[in-house]
Amino acid sequence: MTFKRVTSAVAGDATHFGGQDVNKYSDYLGGTDIGGSETVDIATLTTFRDSKFTLRNPANTFSYVFVPAAIAASRNVTLPLLTAGDTLVTAAFAQTLTNKTIDASTNTISNIGDSAIAAHTSTKITITTKGQLNSALVYTDQTNTYGDFSSIFRATRVKIRNPANTFSYTITGAGIAADRAVNLPVLTADDTVTFDAFATTLTNKTINATNNTITDTSTAAGDIMASNGTKFVRKARGTALQVLRTNSGATDIEWASLDSERVGKSTASGNASTTVFTIAHGLGSTPTYTFISVGSSGSGVIAAKADSDSTNITVTFASAPSSGSNNVIIYWRVVA
Repeated sequence: MTFKRVTSAVAGDATHFGGQDVNKYSDYLGGTDIGGSETVDIATLTTFRDSKFTLRNPANTFSYVFVPAAIAASRNVTLPLLTAGDTLVTAAFAQTLTNKTIDASTNTISNIGDSAIAAHTSTKITITTKGQLNSALVYTDQTNTYGDFSSIFRATRVKIRNPANTFSYTITGAGIAADRAVNLPVLTADDTVTFDAFATTLTNKTINATNNTITDTSTAAGDIMASNGTKFVRKARGTALQVLRTNSGATDIEWASLDSERVGKSTASGNASTTVFTIAHGLGSTPTYTFISVGSSGSGVIAAKADSDSTNITVTFASAPSSGSNNVIIYWRVVA
């Protein structure tokens, strides 16, 4: 059908169209620009076929052509009740949304690719009700309960902060060569972790001597641990045939000879000049009595005296024994 203008464009009245009115509608329906601020009020349902509804720019040079998708059923498109002028949102055109509430139950925020996400690292999702998000998420402002899954942290990546949040203990895994289980004891009260070098007083510990080594510097077979009044330290073993006893002041323990009397034979080589010979008696104290008997002295004269201290007997000859191999033989006896 072709829409045409009337020949005589006379004015109508309140109940009748005039030629001027008919021309306006003919121009509108026929595709002619009606121009100016004239409007056409259509009160009945109007149907436009595919691509037949267009909007022109103010310069009347370009159009937005409305193209419906493959509609499979009639639907009502409801326009909102605007309180101010606004702009239509389209699918691909870059726009900033404002005053929108997105219902997560009926909408999908899709992944559009890592590259696009990386380009928008300054944006974030803000939500005030955490219950609307996945319950498995971890939050930094509340207590989190981890499920029955292993959480693996790389070395030095676990840091325990002090209450002031100023310094950290950094947990470092050594050169672990195989998986091992670190078992925590069943504590019956609050307790403190013990470290290798930090000074700590151990309590309630049983040390199995079979599976543990208690050591000190420069240890040797026969050494014992003894208190020095402050701590237990190494006490070196005594000399031959000594026993451990309390000292005479009853203030400490000491190594001492078990015997109250010791005897022996000393052999030396004379050189025709030496007159003094020393013999270790091993009594552990200064003898009360000292006896000597010279079995051989070469051409030497028997000693004028024999002196003793807590360690040695000193035998002095009046003249030096003659030179020889093992030619000076002295028998001795000391009594405590």
